[in-house]
Amino acid sequence: MLLLLQAAFTKRLLVDPRSLAIMKRGECTFVEKAKSIVINGADIGLVVNTDNELIDLPSGKEKTSECTAPFGLLKQEDGKIAIYKILSVG
Repeated sequence: MLLLLQAAFTKRLLVDPRSLAIMKRGECTFVEKAKSIVINGADIGLVVNTDNELIDLPSGKEKTSECTAPFGLLKQEDGKIAIYKILSVG
C-alpha cells in the first residue's frame, strides 16, 4: 500500500489513479466498502479513518468472498496528506 502511494506521489504509478478508491469511514460497513470497490471498477481501496489511529477492519458475520481488491485504512491525518498528494499529481 505504501509503495503504491509513494509511486503515485512521484508520478511512477503502479496502478492507474482512476482505479484507486478513497473513502471516508462511516455510513456503511467495511465489507460493504470493500465490495463497492470491485463493483465500481477500482483496483484498490483506502478508507480514511475519522481520527488519527488505526483499527482492525472487522467483517463481523458478513461474507467477504466478493471483496477481492486490496483494502486498507489510513489515519485521518495520513488520509488528508495522501489525498492532497494524489490530487497534486494531476
